[in-house]
Amino acid sequence: MPVKQLFQNRQSDFRKNEVEVTVCYITRSIDGNLILNGLPEWVWQHDSLLPDRYTLCGLSVMVLSPQQLLEEKEVYEQIGRTPRLKDIESKKYFAN
Repeated sequence: MPVKQLFQNRQSDFRKNEVEVTVCYITRSIDGNLILNGLPEWVWQHDSLLPDRYTLCGLSVMVLSPQQLLEEKEVYEQIGRTPRLKDIESKKYFAN
């Protein structure tokens, strides 16, 4: 799936059988905060990554915590982004 210009080099989006997956490129700022690659103003919670690693197509990956995903959806709404259907569904799922 094409990624908006703002997020190129920060994430890749994939879709298979109507399931969407976003792979974000996470790094640490000079201060040690978790940030999206090249976007230091978007600081993530220190515990935003789950402790376990998973294998995706032979790559070792970490997964965002449900709390971080929920916070992301809420921040999007606070800055005026219209929620997508998948955001609304995710919020219902993560809030429980």
